[in-house]
Amino acid sequence: VPAPSINQAGTMVGTFVLTFRPYGRTINVASTSTFLGINQVFCEGLGSGGTVNNSGILSVNTIFQVSGGATFNNSVGGILTLRKNVTILSGGIFTATGNPNTVTYTGINWSNIHNTTYHHLSIAHSGVTVTNKFLLGNTTINGDLTIASNAQLHCQNFNVTIAGNWINDCSTVSTTGLGGTFTFTGATPSIRRLTNEETLGNVVVSCTGSFIPNSALTPGYTGNFNCNNLTLASGTLDLNSTANYTVSVTGNMTRTAGTLNGRNGLINFIGTAAQTISGGALTFSNIRSANTAGVSTSSAHNMTGTLTVASGTFTSATANFTLISNTTTGITARIGTSAGTVAGSRWVVQRRILTGAPSSSAPYWGDYASPVSGTTLSDWDSEMYMSGVGGADGTACCPTFYSVCQWNNGGADYSNVTSLIPLVPGYGYSAWTANNLGAFYPLTFDTRGTPNGGTLVVGTPAATYYLLGNPYPSQILFSALTRVGVNNRFYVLDETIQDYATWSGATGTGKLAGGGGVINSSQGFMVESTGGGSVTFTEASKTTTNVTFVKEALPQDMVKYHFSKEGK
Repeated sequence: VPAPSINQAGTMVGTFVLTFRPYGRTINVASTSTFLGINQVFCEGLGSGGTVNNSGILSVNTIFQVSGGATFNNSVGGILTLRKNVTILSGGIFTATGNPNTVTYTGINWSNIHNTTYHHLSIAHSGVTVTNKFLLGNTTINGDLTIASNAQLHCQNFNVTIAGNWINDCSTVSTTGLGGTFTFTGATPSIRRLTNEETLGNVVVSCTGSFIPNSALTPGYTGNFNCNNLTLASGTLDLNSTANYTVSVTGNMTRTAGTLNGRNGLINFIGTAAQTISGGALTFSNIRSANTAGVSTSSAHNMTGTLTVASGTFTSATANFTLISNTTTGITARIGTSAGTVAGSRWVVQRRILTGAPSSSAPYWGDYASPVSGTTLSDWDSEMYMSGVGGADGTACCPTFYSVCQWNNGGADYSNVTSLIPLVPGYGYSAWTANNLGAFYPLTFDTRGTPNGGTLVVGTPAATYYLLGNPYPSQILFSALTRVGVNNRFYVLDETIQDYATWSGATGTGKLAGGGGVINSSQGFMVESTGGGSVTFTEASKTTTNVTFVKEALPQDMVKYHFSKEGK
């Protein structure tokens, strides 16, 4: 067909042969042209090249061959269905760059997918049983990739670049040969997979907007996927605010210029060799580390949810890893119940202290504790108003105002702290919580060191009160602590009642009844020992339950005066 254009108004059906011979020219197949059941299609340049642009509908049963330097391009609106393999001879080129267009590979005994640039690419199968379709080289998809329910894509370790949606309708294990790199580009690419977690090779997020797993939230489909190395190059990996998907990584995670919107999703490290998190700062929601060889960070990162170390060690030794405390809610990120361990000294555990309106905010005393080991009172000094302990605020007034107290077990009273002492895990400290002597506005302080974990025993040898502290960067349940010779209740300074609030583990009642016996991270609390006892903290003591951080009581030794006119 040497004519410069084809405009077939009707539909041609039959097992005929269609031959294009552009010979250095361009042949356009109009969108009104429909050719169904074509037996063979040849695009022959005979050494002179030329181009065929298909905007119609072509369905080819057997041979589809491009040769002699000619180019066959599935153009805008073109629909091309191939039931057998593409054959390229003598410098022929097959591409499908029209925006949009669709190329579908189907058929029973033919399974190769030509490596080129597509817009929409569909992998189908006309038989009953599931069959493999094989990539022949690196492939670019500017639109959507759809894998039908009875097809399996064998990538043969080639690279795939996709700008649209990865849609897998197959419910079985349907992608193999995954040693290549899968790069998600375009504006808002996504991935969704019927029932099972999708498995890819290396994944690079390099889009202009957000890569959102299962952005269509298709019922019965998941956006969870498994990959080797994960690289955030540009745009945002958004784990979806509704479904909160999981990305499982067996290699390393790197940020070059992209970012992460964790929502309440999970990054799951499940490698067998040591894994690293590197590059620019990321804010994770939840992390699960299940690698006996360990996971480590080499750059600063933040977390707003929960870190769970299921096995091995999660290490932050060279840059800060910060557990964020939300400035509005006061909820703090946590390290959950873990069989593995955390290591490194570059951990920052925040604690947000909220208060009422600034006009009514008065400074208070509060009981606090260190969720890390290896730190001193100087850790809190730059964030709280401290005087008389060698801190940055110096001596506030005369006589000297000491802003931190320790509980004196022997005398059952408080004694002033006059030096920047080590903060001992498991014990509490009473600190003046204020911006200055006269005002307290919401503030965030942090504690830096190695997070405490495992089992910690605090002795309570005398029959008296002890000011203890939650030693973990996580909430704990008082009922889950092992107590020996310690009464089944605790006390916390509470500004709402201007006194110590109580929790009775025996009755589930008390002024802290609404808290369910939860003790927040960084919180101190008082217990009463009957002598010769101890309190044991374990990983099983941790809880996911969030309650309001119990704020401070009114200042110690304060005298109140009320003035009024006579008769008022």
